Parts: sequence; C-alpha cells; structure tokens
Amino acid sequence: MLQRLRARRRLPAFGRRLGRGLSALLLMLGPIAIGVTLALSGGPVVEQLRNLVFDNYQWFDPRPWRSDLPVRVIDVDDDSLAKL
Repeated sequence: MLQRLRARRRLPAFGRRLGRGLSALLLMLGPIAIGVTLALSGGPVVEQLRNLVFDNYQWFDPRPWRSDLPVRVIDVDDDSLAKL
C-alpha cells in the first residue's frame, strides 16, 4: 500500500520536464510582465525612473558634437555670465 502511494506521488519523466520548463518560462516571463505592467501604468515613480535612465544614458554616451547644426542648447549660469 505504501509503495502505491509513493508511486503516485512521483511524476513521470515527462511531467518533471514539463514542470522544469514551466518554471523556467515563468522565471523569464515574470520580470517582463512586471516591467510591461509598470510601463503601461504610468505613475510618477515610473516617470522618475524613465528620466533617470535617460539622463544616465545621455551622460554615458552623449551625442557627438556637430558644427553644422543650426540650433545650439547652452547652459547659462552665473559663472558663465561673469566670464562674458
């Protein structure tokens, strides 16, 4: 009787592989689903995170200087005005 119960509790090889596959799939898709949900929800925390990531990206990899562009964006502060 005890052997029958033990045999029923064991999954066949296919079931074990399926269980491992589902676990791996959930581990991969879980963070993606959370990220998509947060991105679509919008809130102020998501906006701050988006701005932080964008600012860091611009700091790590800024656009190269191009002298042929007609518009310039400059940072005017008191020290810059004092030099003029």
